[in-house]
Amino acid sequence: KRPTARLAKLWADAVALQRAAAAIAVRPGADDDLRFTTAAGHCGEAADEIQRAYPDVFRTVGVPTLAEDFARLSTVEATERLLAAIAAVIHDFGVDNPGLLPTDMLAAGSAATWLGLAHYAMSGRLP
Repeated sequence: KRPTARLAKLWADAVALQRAAAAIAVRPGADDDLRFTTAAGHCGEAADEIQRAYPDVFRTVGVPTLAEDFARLSTVEATERLLAAIAAVIHDFGVDNPGLLPTDMLAAGSAATWLGLAHYAMSGRLP
């Protein structure tokens, strides 16, 4: 079985967010409090929620290149963009899509929870 395009995109976005948070985490002095490492882990869990339901989801969609896009930005700017991207991913996913199975909605809801936790880890506030 294949995921809907929107669910596959949610997986790809979670992976991209994970890579971007990890790329910020390795910057000198950026992750002394481990907030980016924690956020990267939470984004990875978000992707895992979808991959549990659809183990081959990685075959259906490409992963955006946020980490590369953020590489040229200062740590503060990259952080702001990453926080905005997490909020946008959560906002853009519509659970009212009639093509979603109940298990898809559960996977998406769990993924959104992990993404919210990633946002909170970096900012101290939910999106």
